[in-house]
Amino acid sequence: MYILFMLLLNISKAEPLPKITQVETQPPVIQTGLIGKGTIYETKWVEMTGLNEGKSIIIEAGIHGDEIAGTLAIEKLIPEIIITKGRVVWLPQMNKPAYQAKKRFINVDLNKVFPGDKTKKQYEHALAADLFEWVGKQNADVVVTLHESRYLHDGTNPKTFGQTIVYGVKPQPQLLTFVLNDLNTELDEPRHKFYSNYFPIATSSTEQFVDNFGLEGFCAETWRGFELSTRVQLQRELILSFLDQLGIEYTLSTAASSSSTSD
Repeated sequence: MYILFMLLLNISKAEPLPKITQVETQPPVIQTGLIGKGTIYETKWVEMTGLNEGKSIIIEAGIHGDEIAGTLAIEKLIPEIIITKGRVVWLPQMNKPAYQAKKRFINVDLNKVFPGDKTKKQYEHALAADLFEWVGKQNADVVVTLHESRYLHDGTNPKTFGQTIVYGVKPQPQLLTFVLNDLNTELDEPRHKFYSNYFPIATSSTEQFVDNFGLEGFCAETWRGFELSTRVQLQRELILSFLDQLGIEYTLSTAASSSSTSD
């Protein structure tokens, strides 16, 4: 009885256990918005910001409505990717009316009317102005526009854009060199490999963004001779390579599929 009494006494004198505080980790910030809200060309953007600061990139596609692989690659990546360091802004359908119609353009080529003009009749001019203004507010380090080409690059003619990453300033940006080295190491099929291609177009979206906002800009072109699934996968690999070389960190909810195909 004495022993039991002493045990109970010691328990009553014991200090209470400290409360366990659960540390809550905030998820990365995801924001969405609209360009041209209320217009016929209204289109959605998605911004993903990691908890750790880093570089910022805009990934855009669909400036030509019949070049669909880049749009599909972005729309597939958005629900799969979590940005943990840096910032990525996705714009999958730059020219939504043309994309929905699966036509290069409706009235005029959007990629030839930048920086835009809201006084002109065709909607593409107003859309270009809205895109120009929107990009200018993003404070991005890099913009990559995803395209597709009917002509596989032949190594000599710069107008054969398929499987090239196009840039418009000299010397060739170091980032492009890093991306090409990284990307092509992962691509086993020789025709899938990408090449640099110097071809400035003054009125294109990318050139206007570079000239006016001090960022680096690239146009990435897959060859439309490949199956659509292959083009989408190549665009995906290209996007991830740009993120990697910029030091933007991320996790994927599903493993990226192999870049090797039968094409």
